[in-house]
Amino acid sequence: MKVPGINSRAITIAFILKGSGYIEMACPHLSSQQKGEQERQGARYHRVSSELRHSTVSIVPAGHPYAIVANEDLHVVCFEINARGNHQYALAGKNNIYSNLKGVAGELAFGTPTKECERVLGAQQEEILVAGPKERREGGGRSRGYEVA
Repeated sequence: MKVPGINSRAITIAFILKGSGYIEMACPHLSSQQKGEQERQGARYHRVSSELRHSTVSIVPAGHPYAIVANEDLHVVCFEINARGNHQYALAGKNNIYSNLKGVAGELAFGTPTKECERVLGAQQEEILVAGPKERREGGGRSRGYEVA
């Protein structure tokens, strides 16, 4: 599984070469269309999920958090357009953006005691590719054999 992440400016285009899986994305635009502008208070997101299989293409707009999860041996080529000045932010994994929340900041952000926040945020040792939901259920909690090109 590719850790959930978000691009500040770049649009991600993913082409599936082999295998199957799914992509999940959070979309603020669908949520605001469904709720109506007068009801909108703060950012609300709508979950968008799509199956990935050989020869499919997935496009993730800038500012949309997303994760790619493999069902089996998934080979994906991703590239980004409009990438000048882009920043990629990991929302999970070893160097996620939340790991900088120390002490009371983490407690306020998540409504959880400081020690619990630090335990959860520091639990993953992998940085980009981590064990997906299926691997965790089967007891293979650590990622193995992943390559990032």
